Amino acid sequence: MNSAMKPERADRFSPLIDLAVLAACTAFLIYIFKPRYLFLETITTGGDTASHYYTAKYLAEILIPSGRLTGWTMGNYAGFPILLFYFPFPFLLMVVVGALTGLPIAFKLVTALSVFILPPCAWGALRLMRFRFPIPAMGALASLAFLFIGENSMWGGNIASMLAGEFSYSFGFAFTLLFLGSIYDGIRRERRVLANAILLFFIGFSHGYALLFAGLASLFFMVTIDRWGRKFIYLAKVAGLAFLLLGFWLLPLMANASYTIPYNFKWIMQSAWEVIPPILIPLFALAVIVTILDLVQGALGRGFDDRIYFFWFATAVSAVFYFSASTLGVVDIRFIPFAHCLLALLGAVGVGRLIGWMRGQWIVAILFLIGTFIWVDSRVGFIPHWIAWNYEGFEKKAVWKDFSAVNEWLRGRSGEPAYSGLDDNLIRLPGEPRVVFEHNSAHNAAGTTRAFESLPLFSGRSTLEGVYMQASLSAPFVFYVQSEISKEHSCPFTQYDCARVDLERGAKHLKMFNVSHAVIISPMIKKLIKDHPSFRQAASFGAYEIYEVTTCDGLYVLPVPLEPVLYTGPDWRNDVYRWFGDFDVNDVVLVNAASVGPEDRSRFSAATEEIADLPRIPVPAAGDCEVSFEIRDEEIFFETTCPGTPHLVRVTYHPKWRAEGAGAIYWASPAFMLVYPEQRRVRLFYSRTAADWVGMAFSAL
Repeated sequence: MNSAMKPERADRFSPLIDLAVLAACTAFLIYIFKPRYLFLETITTGGDTASHYYTAKYLAEILIPSGRLTGWTMGNYAGFPILLFYFPFPFLLMVVVGALTGLPIAFKLVTALSVFILPPCAWGALRLMRFRFPIPAMGALASLAFLFIGENSMWGGNIASMLAGEFSYSFGFAFTLLFLGSIYDGIRRERRVLANAILLFFIGFSHGYALLFAGLASLFFMVTIDRWGRKFIYLAKVAGLAFLLLGFWLLPLMANASYTIPYNFKWIMQSAWEVIPPILIPLFALAVIVTILDLVQGALGRGFDDRIYFFWFATAVSAVFYFSASTLGVVDIRFIPFAHCLLALLGAVGVGRLIGWMRGQWIVAILFLIGTFIWVDSRVGFIPHWIAWNYEGFEKKAVWKDFSAVNEWLRGRSGEPAYSGLDDNLIRLPGEPRVVFEHNSAHNAAGTTRAFESLPLFSGRSTLEGVYMQASLSAPFVFYVQSEISKEHSCPFTQYDCARVDLERGAKHLKMFNVSHAVIISPMIKKLIKDHPSFRQAASFGAYEIYEVTTCDGLYVLPVPLEPVLYTGPDWRNDVYRWFGDFDVNDVVLVNAASVGPEDRSRFSAATEEIADLPRIPVPAAGDCEVSFEIRDEEIFFETTCPGTPHLVRVTYHPKWRAEGAGAIYWASPAFMLVYPEQRRVRLFYSRTAADWVGMAFSAL
């Protein structure tokens, strides 16, 4: 008989002890997180976290009232599809909770909740796998130790990563642990197909990495030959139903994935302690011990416990994903936390096995609880400070007065009222020219180095950078511009090189992106920019200086003076990136041939496979055209006196945009839209496509 299926000896105190352990884990986390911070009506800061708040507010005030979950915003990266390529579940939960608490508090409660649910999910996973008392309770405590890993702050799953902005991952991570336990029990007993499918739905709705891991880890049941066909059918039912449930969101994501920027960042380990976190070493040792004991027991003919090897199989899955991440175009380190937590849980199993001969095991469970709290409390490190830093919010930072003054000034340039409080409705000024900010670590004084990514929230003005850098085709060019005007630069896409500081070239690129103002903070750039003819100082607030970009024409829609050239080469993305940096050719608009149907090829009088020596054919009517426009988040209206003349729209290209009063929309350099108006008045609009309707039909099934 498989030892996993043997009846487990109960302890009469076990339900109370389990409840006490879970309550103690929650109480310990409350002690660390401090409710006085969680219930402050301020905007959360810290790492990427601050930039996610705008998404929650946009969902609550723009998308949901119009009956949608995803949409388009002009707020960052010259426009991008918001929540199409990121995970909606936490933001939906924020909207629900926000109806009771207000969104600022709901944002804090939900991000913290992603951490609080891990111990109960770990307990539930071990309970569903039918581990006897006190192993599930010890697993909850082991997961608590995992949460306080301090050696990484962006891999995912632990508290530090959540504080850096990975709260969506944390939800998916916790749900995945519960799914592993539930799928084990379900497939063994051939039940809970619907429950497991719904759980897999929530995993995918929370984070893609967790969905990949959960899906591959469940293939453990295909390794053994007993009941192979029945297990295959069970897994197919679960996966198929989960896919249908996710269809309304997942199918559009898959259909549009080619319009994202791959981010296959490889993490360089600085220390062995990143791979083997010191806080988990005792649990890792116990995981090895319990495995050796089970191998010995199996060799003696007493049967193997396949649950132990399920843990090791899932750990191996995390390793497979880690080493194949660059091939898949994903971040390698995102899969390591699964191995860390699973081995920690297996260590808890080891403790339970070693005390299995004892009576009164509830006493050992209490001792393990006390020992875990002492051990974890001695290693909390910077986490309490970071919690306070994040959750006290923007408004409690020393430079808030100057930071908010910058935002008020930028809004005031548009004749809109100044930002006056958290209860204001979301004010968007997408028709105003964009604002750029110098990338610099000094911005952390405002709460995060990415503080000015929240310009759309605080000032209503669009900016170039944002947190969802993979979601916009404009992102590589945005970071190139950043490197030209910043003393420090991030340059996150390893496949694209960035530039050195060069305000002359930077001013030309800012004009291309319709940027009218720049926020500068470093003394070096302030010194360089003061006397540059393309910039004029407009205001100063503390360490921040605002410069007007004098070359900005304020145009989002303009007729192009030279005939666009059709690019037919094999490497559009790399060649158009070289085009962007070459001012000898980048006044000629390139059009990606992949976005042009055969019936439209005749529009273009010239084509090329290379960007050198582009033909320069004047457009006769362009100089006399008069164009007026109105820019909204999901609509662009313009009137022109030159129908038939190519017009460039300085908004990021995406195939979900459609046109009325013009022909097709083409993907033009650097990552904008090009149209040939057929009438004087043209409307471009962001719309649902076939993938959206099919996805909704799948979910309706």
